[in-house]
Amino acid sequence: MRNQRISQNGFTIIEILVVVVIIGILASIVVVSFNSTLRKSRETKVKADLTQIAKAVEALGVDTDRYPNGCPKESTANPEVMDLTTSVAGLLSRPPVGVVQAPCEWTAFAVSQWNGPYLKQVLVDPWNRNYFFDPDFAPYMYNSACPSQAPQAVCVVVGSFGPDGSMYNCDDFFIKLWQ
Repeated sequence: MRNQRISQNGFTIIEILVVVVIIGILASIVVVSFNSTLRKSRETKVKADLTQIAKAVEALGVDTDRYPNGCPKESTANPEVMDLTTSVAGLLSRPPVGVVQAPCEWTAFAVSQWNGPYLKQVLVDPWNRNYFFDPDFAPYMYNSACPSQAPQAVCVVVGSFGPDGSMYNCDDFFIKLWQ
């Protein structure tokens, strides 16, 4: 009788496992790369938005001599404006005459000088939250958890509270308008 050799076609379990591991490694590399690209694109968008908002706030100030909180441009008085889309901010629509929060107010004269809208559309940050205006922002001053960031002097800013949405921490984005 002849010795018949049976031909076995197919893959062994080891070969299949090796392929699965390789696919897993490649998939994780793609995910990490995608997350990095997504983070960078969000940072680019927030910086572009803040530049546009800063220009709008400056134009509002030139016309009305007021910041979005109704205070004179030279003032670093509160209040903050946590939603720049409100009418009080004066960027999208004429602000109402009246006290915002003492000592800041939109006077009839300032409102009559309004020549907006200063923004064409409502802008929200890449994490779907409103941008803010803060006349007495103290970057990293009260947060020792930001070791790579040296505390800076109080300044007037427009900003975003960043990916985590928490106020005044290390991941905030801001542009200084005045210091």
